[in-house]
Amino acid sequence: MDNGLYADGEERFGFFSAHLYNFSQFIPVFRRYYKFVLGDLQSFQASTIMDVGCGTGTLLILYSNLNRSLENIGIDPSKDMIGIASKRAKSGGISQKTRFLQGSSRLIPVDNKFDIIYTSMSFHHWSQKTESISYLMKFLKPKGILNIYEMLPQAAFYKKSANKHTMSEQQFDEIGKTLNLELKIKSDREFIRCSYLKAEE
Repeated sequence: MDNGLYADGEERFGFFSAHLYNFSQFIPVFRRYYKFVLGDLQSFQASTIMDVGCGTGTLLILYSNLNRSLENIGIDPSKDMIGIASKRAKSGGISQKTRFLQGSSRLIPVDNKFDIIYTSMSFHHWSQKTESISYLMKFLKPKGILNIYEMLPQAAFYKKSANKHTMSEQQFDEIGKTLNLELKIKSDREFIRCSYLKAEE
């Protein structure tokens, strides 16, 4: 079922990589990153949220445990990632409010509209960034927000090899200009959030 969910050049996550990815929550830099994202998400008013490229569901499950009344959906092209996320949601007692479905940034398997759509440390993998953003904006409610969370490029030599898995403010600004979208940036020394805002209807 993965066919068509990945565009050419996008990294695929199978059984083994999905299970390895599940341990990221124990790595210090990722723990700082999750704190950055969760704190930021909590600053927005929302009743419905969708996580695109949710992986094994770590962030959405953490967020759902803080906001158990919300309706949340996680989307990922990897059936193995979705399988792990769904089991974690069920074991945590949140599967009625937090669902995980196979899909992609170009194929959302629901018709719902959301207050917030976010993607976390996934956007840098997308080979069709502008097309995906235009598509995802259609799933936002009026005044809805698309938040993209990523790590910032680092100058330290030992970190440069990881910079292909990062996004810069300049890159987000160029995408916003291409799509004629208003954007807002929040960042610290390690992490960045870019918000693309849906125009009022």
